[in-house]
Amino acid sequence: MARYNEHGGLIVRQSDLGSYSRCPQQKKISDELQDAGVREQTLSATVYGTVVHHALQVFEEHRHLGRTDALDVALATFAHYWEPEHIGDLEPGGIDIWLPRQTYGGLRAKGLRVITQYATMIEADTGQLLALEYQFHVPLLLDGRQHTLTGTVDRMSRRVMTSGKRFAYLNMEDFKTGKVPTYLRHNMQFSAYSWASTQRPFWDSFDDPEDAWLKTKDWPRRTTWVDMNTVTRKDGGWRGPQDYLRLEVALREYIRAVEADVYPLNLKGEVCTYCPFSRTGQCGGVAVADDDDGKPQ
Repeated sequence: MARYNEHGGLIVRQSDLGSYSRCPQQKKISDELQDAGVREQTLSATVYGTVVHHALQVFEEHRHLGRTDALDVALATFAHYWEPEHIGDLEPGGIDIWLPRQTYGGLRAKGLRVITQYATMIEADTGQLLALEYQFHVPLLLDGRQHTLTGTVDRMSRRVMTSGKRFAYLNMEDFKTGKVPTYLRHNMQFSAYSWASTQRPFWDSFDDPEDAWLKTKDWPRRTTWVDMNTVTRKDGGWRGPQDYLRLEVALREYIRAVEADVYPLNLKGEVCTYCPFSRTGQCGGVAVADDDDGKPQ
């Protein structure tokens, strides 16, 4: 369950806030299974997202090296890992549950299509790529305790605002195959990325961390949700001091809840409908009702 650093503080992944927000019980069970070395059942949509994400990273890496065959390599990568005998190389165990209206062939065609569309879209990109799959570990001081905020940014780039006042800014970008949230401007995961990047330890993996931090620390932060369903960039908005204060509140309350072992149920039906734990009794010890439960016989 909870993991602690050498200072006795909690280690918090940026995704923990989103998982807890989606369903605290689901997160608790998932963490317990992971700690016990028990594999969870995986959904077709989840595995598809993993394979697409990997192929996009391959494309970006090859493109950054100036390879003219970057798209071909990315498409071949997706096709290879989407084969049933190879899926397990990226997602051990492969796909357990196929969601309605999803098929192997349909998702294969979709994956090849969206990767090709992304390559076309990125041709016009004028940003300077700084990092891919960038992992960070940043000290987080709250109420006299030193916790750790950690996570991975899919794509990080330097961009220049060309309309109106001209200035450079740091763009934190995430590839997503899921549903786009309605209010990205207040997405806490993006706030976590942005705040972390203002801290000197965030840049430790760069060749010259001090130089990287000094160059970027005063740049504005902007966030982007790269929607791989429609292959469009969704503006997640700027992040600044007020966002970081809200992030501090969210992190403090999350840490308090975890250390108090408080994991309430999510009360929205769509979460329970697609949750692998909702019908097994793992969730709170009580399974959700069958569709006909309560119906007069």
